[in-house]
Amino acid sequence: MSDMTIQRNAISVGIIGCGHVTTNWHLPALRHVADVEVVALADIDHELMTLVGDRFHVRRLHRDYRELLSDSTIEAVAIFVPAQLHTEVALAALDAGKHVLIEKPLALSLDECDVLIEAAQKTSLIAMVGFNLRWHRHIRKALEVIRIGKLGHIKMIRSVFTCATEHADTGFSWKTRREAGGGTLIEMAVHHYDLWRLLLGSEVEEVFSMSRSDVSDDETAAVAARMDSGALASLALSEETGGDTELEIFGQNGRLRISLTRYDGLRFFPRSREAGDIHTHINGIRHGLRELSRVIRRFPQTSDWAGAFCAEWMHFIEAVRGREEVGCTLVEGRQAVEIALAATESASTGVPVRVSAAPRTITPVSTQRSRESNEH
Repeated sequence: MSDMTIQRNAISVGIIGCGHVTTNWHLPALRHVADVEVVALADIDHELMTLVGDRFHVRRLHRDYRELLSDSTIEAVAIFVPAQLHTEVALAALDAGKHVLIEKPLALSLDECDVLIEAAQKTSLIAMVGFNLRWHRHIRKALEVIRIGKLGHIKMIRSVFTCATEHADTGFSWKTRREAGGGTLIEMAVHHYDLWRLLLGSEVEEVFSMSRSDVSDDETAAVAARMDSGALASLALSEETGGDTELEIFGQNGRLRISLTRYDGLRFFPRSREAGDIHTHINGIRHGLRELSRVIRRFPQTSDWAGAFCAEWMHFIEAVRGREEVGCTLVEGRQAVEIALAATESASTGVPVRVSAAPRTITPVSTQRSRESNEH
């Protein structure tokens, strides 16, 4: 991706932030995306940025992101810094006339979200939130199944999101603190708040959540919610455990199970079939073999998880070119943040919280610990 190999008519992109999501997901994905060229990086950690630049053949390196934004040849920027810096960097990028892809969550307060939305609306620039799971192959197919009415009236959605990461040992201390955007109730759960809205086509009205904080804030959490359609939702979250990401949607005609970590992770179970039925097992084997043959034909191009990042970037570039509407707007990013704020408030107060009455900023874990200490 050197300056000498810029494709004719390719969109020139600068990336601000060289952390885990950049080096392990976005930059590898961009190798598979046509019509885009990463020409510059910015990060305050010069040693890390140099390593990333060497690995991905990016020569323009900036310790100050404002130097990157002053480069008139860069058309779009990806903002992959901690969420507490999203607003500052994104406003500067929009002011510099750059299209922006902002990693989730959009911001850590509703006031910051509103400032970003207003700034973007004053321009003709593309501004998109990076909810990569929206672009996962199984999620796109699940949307099709739901839209044709195969599930019938949807009554419930269940989610699980766990990971093996021990953030206290990664050097990214902000990931251990709720008020900085870390912890499962914000950084991880915001993906599923967004997927609930996307898949069910309805809004979250009320949430009730509990969490436990050991070495880091909100290491493990459980969230229950009610959608305005009447459907109920639940979410189990945990760090420093085995990694998994799945959803299950229950409708009057059957259920749709979605595992985002399995190649054969999308299955519909009709209401007439029990989970332990022999026909269900036989159909599962057939389904697995069909999906395996497709994976073998595609191997070793990319995994489904990595493919979601590829698809996200393809969509963003098409939006920048004016060929598609933005697939996840800043307003949608704000809606996910609002749910996260209601969830942190509920975890701290121990009572359900209506999303419309959520605080405008994060309720710190110290409030929750104080309440628990008083109770005991």
